[in-house]
Amino acid sequence: MPTGTPAIITTLAPVRVCDVGGWTDTWFAGHGAVCSIAINRYITVTIQPSAHAVPHVTFDVRNYKRVMTLAEAHIHHPLLAVALDEIPLPENLSYRITISADMPPGSSTGTSAAVSVALLAALATVNSTTIAPDELAKRAHRLETYHLAQQSGVQDQIGAAFGGANLIEITAYPETRITPLLLSAKTIAAFNAQHLLFYYGKPHQSSAIHSQVIHHLPDNQASLSALDQMRHAARTAASSLSQGNVRLFAEQLKLNTEAQAALHPELISSTARGIIGIAQTFDAWGWKVNGAGGDGGSISIVGSDCNDQSTAMRHEIIRQFPGVQYISSALCPHGVTISVQE
Repeated sequence: MPTGTPAIITTLAPVRVCDVGGWTDTWFAGHGAVCSIAINRYITVTIQPSAHAVPHVTFDVRNYKRVMTLAEAHIHHPLLAVALDEIPLPENLSYRITISADMPPGSSTGTSAAVSVALLAALATVNSTTIAPDELAKRAHRLETYHLAQQSGVQDQIGAAFGGANLIEITAYPETRITPLLLSAKTIAAFNAQHLLFYYGKPHQSSAIHSQVIHHLPDNQASLSALDQMRHAARTAASSLSQGNVRLFAEQLKLNTEAQAALHPELISSTARGIIGIAQTFDAWGWKVNGAGGDGGSISIVGSDCNDQSTAMRHEIIRQFPGVQYISSALCPHGVTISVQE
């Protein structure tokens, strides 16, 4: 390695939950609003020099237990490969890039966007540059939409880059206006105590449903109305959090989930409906199917302000749904972080 080149670069990007207004941050919605909260579950990317004699890149994708070359990444994990097209590594050097996630793949918490944000931040650091959070989010979004020609909303990348709680207004897709929410210590403590995150035990897979929603959206007045309800719920959720009203915030989660069901009933899976039924019996304040919804992924529950009741609810959900995993979490106040070990 040349003198002065960082030996190891590590970046961490948080994932998000409670994305009220999700679906309105897409090209087919045109404009929208999303209120979401980053949590202390991270994507970690480490880039370090390799002793490989010939310039070479190796990816170690821990959650999939796969080590591969750049050529193999283009086939099996193209998002990783195209990140190096967006920000190339210095020539004539070899690197090992390790990616790991605190969340299961396909958990509907914006994990792929957080991977993009963390990886691009690390690649920029290797090149001795920094990228502001708003530009980082845009370039992460570009990986999926431009390089891979995939559909992607804009909110997940922003959550990973900025962290904290944000109101993201999509003025005209993909342009956004981001308002960080200044929450009191009391509000943060209440959210941390009352928010419960459950992974269904299988990854989010609903591309066919998404295609149906997108195909019928322009001619479906009920779907257009549902998007309006989501936009309104997002803005109300943001103002509720800012004012410290966690209960009103939780009610917006419920309203958003109802609007998702109006887009397509299968966006709220049978597992989600079962968990919601249990939450209702324990007087939970609200619930939100994270991400776009479908048969896999995760759900956020905001329990009542009685800790014993929320604990009993958590145990009952796990008892009735043995494959479901409870994932502890707390609000993450910061976006992607970078550390350099010389």
